[in-house]
Amino acid sequence: MLSGTAPVAAAPNAQVSDDIQYLYRLAHSPQSGQPFEPARVADLITHITSRKSVKIDATSAVDGAFAFHAFTINRDLTDILRYAYNPRIPAYAMTPSSVRLCYWQPLENGPAMASELERLSGPTPQPVVVRGIEHVEITPDISTGAYYRYDEDRAMIRFDGADQKILISLSKQRDRSDVGRQGYVVGKDSDWNYLYSPEKGLSLSGLGWIKAYMYDSFSIMIFSQPIDHAGPVTCTILKWLDAGWANLNMVKRKHIMRGIRRFAKDFKAIIEAPDLPPADQMAYHFNRFKNFSAAQLKAEVGRHLDALAQYCRQNGEIKILDRVLDKDYLDTLNRKQMEAVLVVEFIKCLLGKSPGGIPCNDLAPPDIYPTRHAAPDQHAYRPG
Repeated sequence: MLSGTAPVAAAPNAQVSDDIQYLYRLAHSPQSGQPFEPARVADLITHITSRKSVKIDATSAVDGAFAFHAFTINRDLTDILRYAYNPRIPAYAMTPSSVRLCYWQPLENGPAMASELERLSGPTPQPVVVRGIEHVEITPDISTGAYYRYDEDRAMIRFDGADQKILISLSKQRDRSDVGRQGYVVGKDSDWNYLYSPEKGLSLSGLGWIKAYMYDSFSIMIFSQPIDHAGPVTCTILKWLDAGWANLNMVKRKHIMRGIRRFAKDFKAIIEAPDLPPADQMAYHFNRFKNFSAAQLKAEVGRHLDALAQYCRQNGEIKILDRVLDKDYLDTLNRKQMEAVLVVEFIKCLLGKSPGGIPCNDLAPPDIYPTRHAAPDQHAYRPG
């Protein structure tokens, strides 16, 4: 269990806390085979899909510093499944300011995650439950620069309620994270340019060099949309986090809220982008990156790093140059991490953002970048 306290509002009713505890137990064991019972989360779903001001009491559900946030997405739920839960599109492509890298771990005697994720987009006469273990490396925290690596149990549940289509995504950290390392945001956070020192430990003002960890985390993300497609998707996020040093939780609600809003801003911007190509076309180009030779990968990522180094020199970011870029940084990156750089640069090009040193036409043919997008779903929600 997470440790600490949860400074949140008063509970709407005890059943909501019971529903949260049920999801916590469901997320905790990816290979348990425990069936999903929609009735066990009915109060939580009803509460978050109501038009009332939503307040969640996490104190009696899961211990830990807690934050809650909801936002709308002007796309159909089928589009979110097509892009964000596509086995051929890296999940971090939709969350470039929050996740550096993530990938599924093989489950002993378990099904392949690619075929499992595809089930989420199929018919749902009965709830579809997909479980797995995911390795995650997050981007640097805006305030401290800290970044962490850890594994988490995942459960994704797709079902239709009485009047809502629902997708629930659960994430439960398995063990204490790897020791935190120092990362750097180069320029504005909205530019999605990050560097990662391989050295273990963090340098924090007033504390010197410390060993920090993410001790535990749990999140519930619920996508809901009227079953008649008559409105946008609402994404509701509940997150608990225990992180710090010397076995002390230093996380406050404001820290979690800042991270959730960071995620929401970019996820919404990408998934709603009018020029977003069809998911299959994006997946094709991501697969091309996997087929790059080691020399090709290093050459392209090297151009990206050269551009960041030039920015740092021009803007007096000497610390970043001394601690990261002047120390054979490229050689510290593994193949997955280099591929992730190309994925994010490709997303920048699709959204018309300034690329970080790699010409867009080197990542994909130019005809993918003009205004174009997938044919709209016949039930797609269109604002206005």
